Amino acid sequence: MNITETIWKINISLWTEQYLNDRLQPLFDRIADEMEEQVGSHPVLGFKPIDIRLDAQFGPTLYWPLQKGQYRLGLKLGKDEYAKAVMQFAHALCHLYIDPRVNNWFIESICQMTGYFFLDLFADLYNGYEVPVGFEDKGQSFSDYYKERIKALYKQIDLVQHQHSSDWIKQEVRSLVCDKKWNALINDMVALELLKLFKTKPVMWQIIPFIGLSTSPLPPRDKRNLSSTNLACPDFEMLKEIVPIEFKAHVEAILERVWE
Repeated sequence: MNITETIWKINISLWTEQYLNDRLQPLFDRIADEMEEQVGSHPVLGFKPIDIRLDAQFGPTLYWPLQKGQYRLGLKLGKDEYAKAVMQFAHALCHLYIDPRVNNWFIESICQMTGYFFLDLFADLYNGYEVPVGFEDKGQSFSDYYKERIKALYKQIDLVQHQHSSDWIKQEVRSLVCDKKWNALINDMVALELLKLFKTKPVMWQIIPFIGLSTSPLPPRDKRNLSSTNLACPDFEMLKEIVPIEFKAHVEAILERVWE
């Protein structure tokens, strides 16, 4: 797919110097096109311009209340942190394909996995340490940023937990209260468990639209209704029920990794 023909209109206004924003445009366009192709369906609330601003206090975030005419994203990064920009934008875009009116630890983990997926993808595209056009050698490479995040993550858990990560993750996610703030460490661990599946079985991306349709409570049926309590429990029994039959084994594989 030609990244200059993206369906999305992405307006990057992170910096007053326009050339700094322009450097990120081809990266964000590539993510948007890849996401549309992988998921195989449109974002739940439709295509709208994505307005991206710098938010050093609350970013990265998808701003509430949602608006009829655009999506508003706040990213938190430095001028040369292109790898961080890729991960944060990919994470936010994932929410638009699930349903931005609802969230929980599972959705957050899926979107964090999306961020890792695109970090890994760009690391391959740029042969590990090549630099995107316009950044020279100022920013941290995709590979280095990916490795730094993984290293920091595993410093927070002990060796025994790592060796039995799947069982430990299942215990931890079952202890989460789904209508309260989730645990960022657990989200990352779940994300990395899921990443292994999504990289080897790309068809799993097509499950994403059903994740927003399997929560309790559900988001509003009327897509013109942009209000929601936002926080809801994942309903895995409903997810298994509503996905097409050809995806049921993939859902079971996901749950086997992080839940059952």
